[in-house]
Amino acid sequence: KVGTVDTISFENESRRGFFSLGAIFASLAAPNQTNPFRIGGFLMSRLLCDEPTPTPDGLVVKLPEPKPGATSRELAEVHSAAPACKGCHIKIDGIGFALENFDAVGVYRSTESGKPIDASGKLVGVDGKDTAFTGADGLSSLLSTSRQAKRCFTIQLYRYAHGHLERPQDVCSIRDVANSFETEDLSLSQLIVKVITHDAFKKRAK
Repeated sequence: KVGTVDTISFENESRRGFFSLGAIFASLAAPNQTNPFRIGGFLMSRLLCDEPTPTPDGLVVKLPEPKPGATSRELAEVHSAAPACKGCHIKIDGIGFALENFDAVGVYRSTESGKPIDASGKLVGVDGKDTAFTGADGLSSLLSTSRQAKRCFTIQLYRYAHGHLERPQDVCSIRDVANSFETEDLSLSQLIVKVITHDAFKKRAK
């Protein structure tokens, strides 16, 4: 009903955070299947501020024919195993594959093509280490305690508040706010206050 807010409860913990929302998957999916590459790259960029390396111009990768009934993950793994692709895809795939429990429009599923979904993933190089996890719940739990994710969240909020990407002169201000976010265990509302009461915001050029 228009003008009302409904609370929806889930029977399990299949959905955790905005990256388990259907709109995310629908906007990044291929026409008829999931696209773990695009999802992984999107979340790397938005949640970890780690921009995936662009595909080199003119790169042509010859792949073997996929097996009939292969899952989206199995198809993607064939691509990622190619020597020209492996180096970049190790980070992207580690996130994207873990969200394969959601189909191309975000409906939760436990099987694809009659096979159980493999939602194992890995954060590669985040906070200086590689960490394995499973599914959206595992990813959410890891990011909630990640220093890199907290710093990235601070950067994204700083960009939004200031209306532009960070510049060299913003580095110290972002570091100040990010350090407060972590050491003072700030809530979201407290972090917003910290950003807009910082001298960099109050004395910004018009």
